Amino acid sequence: MSNDEPPETISTPLGEKKHSDRVYRLVIVQHPDRVRSAGFGQKDRRPVDPPPILQVSRQVSENHWEPVVDATDILFMVVQCDLYSEDGMTSCSLVYNPSRLPEALHAAGSSSSSGYSSVMTVRPLHEPTPLRNLTGSSIANACQLLDTDNKPGVFFIFPDISVRTEGRFTLNFALIDLSDGEPSTMSTRIKCQVRSNPFTVYSPKHFPGMRESTPLSIAFAKQGIKIAVRKGSRLSRNVIEHYSASS
Repeated sequence: MSNDEPPETISTPLGEKKHSDRVYRLVIVQHPDRVRSAGFGQKDRRPVDPPPILQVSRQVSENHWEPVVDATDILFMVVQCDLYSEDGMTSCSLVYNPSRLPEALHAAGSSSSSGYSSVMTVRPLHEPTPLRNLTGSSIANACQLLDTDNKPGVFFIFPDISVRTEGRFTLNFALIDLSDGEPSTMSTRIKCQVRSNPFTVYSPKHFPGMRESTPLSIAFAKQGIKIAVRKGSRLSRNVIEHYSASS
């Protein structure tokens, strides 16, 4: 099959509803801005702030899109989130725990005729296992909600994702149709993708604190979405001490 020909639609056990002839678009209505690095422990993981929120639209004509307002229209669709570099070109989804990287082991050999001992590098028995750099719930289901203007829509919300390492990153979001793929290979089809604005992952010492919750986060929290709501910005203690010492 050539790349120009769409793959044949195959029925799957997940459902009979198909969307192969429909074109969808994801719009990020709330971009990530900052987060405190989670490190490699599990006790003090902080979510990305503010939580990324996406809205899905459907193309109804060549130049016209309309929001999807009924979640049952995309019953078997999810959005998957992955971590990328600031320019969006390199995947940053995997990372190694630096405290568990094995040091090179050296074994001294017998002295040579020149009087110098030979050194042999011994490879570790087990290669280090990479970990996911993006932790938490990186797959979101569709939520039928009202926005801040009381307009209905279908949204995908990520209130529980964290990043282990410091730096500047972007998030790539892919709308995936679980009912449209190859059953023999358990593959699925990506309907569309979108990338977030760059955001910063700070060390605990330099993290400026959580921002005040956005109106959209508050609106969704009132409708039952599990989003932590803050009435005011929360500066980290290290930042407060820094400003106190400077005054």
